[in-house]
Amino acid sequence: MRIVRLLDFPIDDGEIRPTSAPAYNALADLTRETRFGQRRWRAEKVRRSRLLSANMRRPGNGGWPVMLDLQREQFEHDERFHREILRLSIHARLNHMALHYCKYTGQFAIVCAAADNALRSRTITDSFIISLCAANALNLSLSETIADPSESVLLCDLGQSLSRRLYPKTTLNDHWLLIEHAVYSGKMARACEKIDHLEAFPFREEARAAVIRLCQIALIAANVNSIDLLYEARERRSGIRRGNPFLTALSRRED
Repeated sequence: MRIVRLLDFPIDDGEIRPTSAPAYNALADLTRETRFGQRRWRAEKVRRSRLLSANMRRPGNGGWPVMLDLQREQFEHDERFHREILRLSIHARLNHMALHYCKYTGQFAIVCAAADNALRSRTITDSFIISLCAANALNLSLSETIADPSESVLLCDLGQSLSRRLYPKTTLNDHWLLIEHAVYSGKMARACEKIDHLEAFPFREEARAAVIRLCQIALIAANVNSIDLLYEARERRSGIRRGNPFLTALSRRED
């Protein structure tokens, strides 16, 4: 009979996470032995293989695995808690993202007028999350287009590098954030509107460029305002899980 210490397997957000290599191997053996665990084990092996290959491709780029993992986490979260959006057509999903960006532009206008720190932090985080969602809809790897070629390991380092490269002489305040977010949200909306008319317009390229820049703006704004996007994005998703106990329980059964 196999004996495993329970302390080696803390539960995080409803998932068992081994704390050491022996514990991981033990959990792997136990999981493979269960009928319902085989599918999850195969998926876990594929995920780890992909993350390892990503890290091996750019060993000096800390931004690569961080962005890749965040985009993957968002995809898995949306599959469980926003199925009504993922079941829409690509066009309808992009329209939905454009509406989100428009809403956030309005919230940044409120921040400019009232200097609301809490609203600023929440809106920067939400805009970043929607950029992850929009990138997934476009089958766009943000890690390949945004990740800093330097040896940065934190998103704040990535934001600082982007600010030096994209806005070297600009004062990065709330007014800058409002204007830049409005400009590229408008470009995203224009791409979606052109699809409706089937005009001779490179709407995919326009939407792709807009999503990339809006993600970069969120990373820069987070760095300027000392926001830990990695933590805040995961906290926002945790809040959604807590507010949807049925879907949370259902997703655990599916695992």
